[in-house]
Amino acid sequence: MTLIPENEARVKQLTGSDVFKRTQLAYKDDLNRDHFVVSPNREALKIFNLSVTFGQHSQLKWESEKVQQQLADGSFKLEEYQISEQHWRLLEYMNLEFLYIATGFELHFKSWLLQNDFIINIIDKIEPYKNLKNEQK
Repeated sequence: MTLIPENEARVKQLTGSDVFKRTQLAYKDDLNRDHFVVSPNREALKIFNLSVTFGQHSQLKWESEKVQQQLADGSFKLEEYQISEQHWRLLEYMNLEFLYIATGFELHFKSWLLQNDFIINIIDKIEPYKNLKNEQK
């Protein structure tokens, strides 16, 4: 298989020569930018739901409120207290939790930057993006 330069493929109008790198498409027009704004947010939501902190938030909140109520009225007995499976997973995999949460926020913040017209990728110096590449420098 031989590779030819992109410019030559464009001159010959070969199939696919009008397709750019996916990350570069975000800067082509507003429609593509909007797609790229939604995409990292969707991935961030998936990652947040993998974490126990966010994915099991309502259950953890209910357990916390129950313990706080028992502490307030004096009915809490440490020797009878049983930690829930969700809370155990939260404590056992705390570093993984932190990674999930940090990754989710990173994707969300990149999406926010892109939505507000910040350039978050390194732009190639190809024809339609030359001015943007110079502006990025």
